[in-house]
Amino acid sequence: MYTLYGRGKYYTIDERGRFFVGEYPKGYFSENWTIKSIVPRWNGRPASNWESLKKLLDNGEVVQGYLYDIDHGTTRFWGGCYQGKVPKVVLRKT
Repeated sequence: MYTLYGRGKYYTIDERGRFFVGEYPKGYFSENWTIKSIVPRWNGRPASNWESLKKLLDNGEVVQGYLYDIDHGTTRFWGGCYQGKVPKVVLRKT
């Protein structure tokens, strides 16, 4: 399992990159909401796909940057504003 922190909330991610939705214990890992990639905050280039991210996380690294996800087939950038800034995320293995 992996934990993603962003926009003031914690999210649980499974081995396939799926977000946990709902309240524990009745929630589930969504087939329709997954991580696509993270753009590292230090260079702004397109980031790794989920498999590459997972390798980094499994080696104990913490990944920080800007998140792209896929929600019901639509790729989204977690943009907008959170506390006056573009929302950065932190992803780590739990």
